Amino acid sequence: TRRSSPLVDLQQSCPCHQPLWVVQLEQPEPTTRWRFRGLMGVGHNLVIIAGRKAGKTTLINNLARSYVDGTPFLGRFEVTTTGRAVGIFNYEVEAEQYRQWLREARIEATDRVFPLNLRGKSLPLASDRVFDWVARWLRDRDIGLWIVDPWSRAYVGSVDNGNDEAQVGRFLARLDEVKQAAGVDELAMPVHTPKGRVDPGAESAIGSQRLEAWPDVMLYLVRDEQQRFLRAEGRDVDVPESPLHYDADTRALTLDIGGGSRAEFRHHSDRAALLEFLRQHPGSNCTEIETGLGWRDKRRRAAVVDAAIRDQLVVRRRVGRSELHWRAIDVEETEDATH
Repeated sequence: TRRSSPLVDLQQSCPCHQPLWVVQLEQPEPTTRWRFRGLMGVGHNLVIIAGRKAGKTTLINNLARSYVDGTPFLGRFEVTTTGRAVGIFNYEVEAEQYRQWLREARIEATDRVFPLNLRGKSLPLASDRVFDWVARWLRDRDIGLWIVDPWSRAYVGSVDNGNDEAQVGRFLARLDEVKQAAGVDELAMPVHTPKGRVDPGAESAIGSQRLEAWPDVMLYLVRDEQQRFLRAEGRDVDVPESPLHYDADTRALTLDIGGGSRAEFRHHSDRAALLEFLRQHPGSNCTEIETGLGWRDKRRRAAVVDAAIRDQLVVRRRVGRSELHWRAIDVEETEDATH
């Protein structure tokens, strides 16, 4: 028998070996492109960038429920089911509490949800022995969606410095290698944001910039006072910032696309607060409004303009005095009473 050349053997065994591009063009398009339509494609890596106590664990539990039960994620994104399971590496929440949260999520296909509680433990994927164990654990349970929560605890034992580009890059590549070895389709991983308030749209992952270069989709979860908001961007993904509504009984989240951004919510809230203040204190000047509401000049100006362009506010300047403010409805009632 004729033996193949070493070069042919290398090409056939190399994991990077692929058909020529002209051959690939002749291959049929995949029947399924999206796992969650408009949000997460088949085979994608999803990073959830979330602030402290923003509700990321609730979000990933909603993701798991949609994946196994076939219900639209956040009431919006239809899922293409596979019949495969979800594996959740829970590094953060205490085991009993997490079990309770999953129970309250009312997942129907409980036989296809596999939480692995790892709080206080580490699985250094840099170790080949750990790598093999994790890949086998995922493969034995037919995990299609692997959730790693959160990034900052998952890398313990593999990364010494979360800001080191090279170390972070190697660990992220290791996650992809585990996916491939275990036959996992998609991966979702929450990442914390740095402490401190940032302007809407300026949120970022804590640590290395690789965390925002690696995923196919980035989902931003923020909490502004009592209201949560979500937006997403990535490969063919562009979901505008919209409010999330929470059902305390089922822990279900629903995304209200088009329901307004944080800025719009703040404008509405400030406008309502200003009008209520003027209902109680008609004719107040700028200083009185700022003192009464605990606002600074910029915030007061924005609320006044917002109310004025809606014809809800009347501003009048008196000789030798500052601008005075009334609700438009009060001025109209006063003028009607004088006629």
